[in-house]
Amino acid sequence: MQRLSFALWLAAFTLASGSVQAQNYDEAVSGDLSNDRLNPTVIPLTMANTTVTCTQAGGANLDRDYFTVVVPAGQRLRRLFIDSYTTTPSNNFGFMGLQAGTTFTVAPNTPSAAGLLGGIVYGAPQVGLNVLPACGNLAGAIGFVPPLPDGSYTFWMNQTSTASTVALRFVIEPSPLGTNFCGPAVVNSTGQSAVLAGVGTNVVAANNFRFRAAQLPQNAFGFGLVSASTGFVANPGGSTGNLCLGGSLGRFIDQIQSSGTTGTITVNVNAAALPQPTGPVAITAGQSWSFQLWYRDSGPSGATSNFTDGLTVTFE
Repeated sequence: MQRLSFALWLAAFTLASGSVQAQNYDEAVSGDLSNDRLNPTVIPLTMANTTVTCTQAGGANLDRDYFTVVVPAGQRLRRLFIDSYTTTPSNNFGFMGLQAGTTFTVAPNTPSAAGLLGGIVYGAPQVGLNVLPACGNLAGAIGFVPPLPDGSYTFWMNQTSTASTVALRFVIEPSPLGTNFCGPAVVNSTGQSAVLAGVGTNVVAANNFRFRAAQLPQNAFGFGLVSASTGFVANPGGSTGNLCLGGSLGRFIDQIQSSGTTGTITVNVNAAALPQPTGPVAITAGQSWSFQLWYRDSGPSGATSNFTDGLTVTFE
């Protein structure tokens, strides 16, 4: 991907102040965003989609904007769309820069991208596009590969010419929990490999973790497995798949489920009673547990079984 030049889009400007506001911020309704890079307006991203509409200007009517978006714990910033952009002349461009944290430490007259996490020169050609990947590819910046994890990110909206208005749409989603291993799993009768994902939180006290198997055959029964260690056993019990857990295996036999028409099964994990061969045990902070799903499948020779890939989660 082409890396954009930063120095061409900088000029020296002055500063002002800001405050805390709620989601879906529109300067025309909610008031002026902060002009102070050390005191940006705070906008929590508490919905799947949050829109920030702001106006900047350069020259004698200088107006730059600084705001901090807060990605909630357990979420991640997946996409950043430019929904609209209006300016005169129509071929005018603006600049958007971002840093991790709650302030913007780079002065606006700095002639390089050093210190920025990323940024982009934007205009009419970027309307309707997810520009987060391009922001992470700014020449001279620290750089990143989306998605961005939970935390605070401060944005600088800069215009070197006449006034412009831009609508930015921030899209967040739950962060996947755990690390997948032993994949891809053996292809099942759908022509796909079944995959496992963690959902909820890995915080023991919250007791809200579950793992979800997807890309299963429709209406196939299956149940979850758990172990404190990983391993590898090919085709156990005549299965076409591979068991990726070792040591003592716990079985969620109280949650035998059908994948239904969606080809998915979700297993709820009770942090106070994790199944083990000798009886339920409680998960404690700092422990890592590995999960897998065993499910019914069909093959050339008739009914068989298969496995998802594995998922290891470290609990806090």
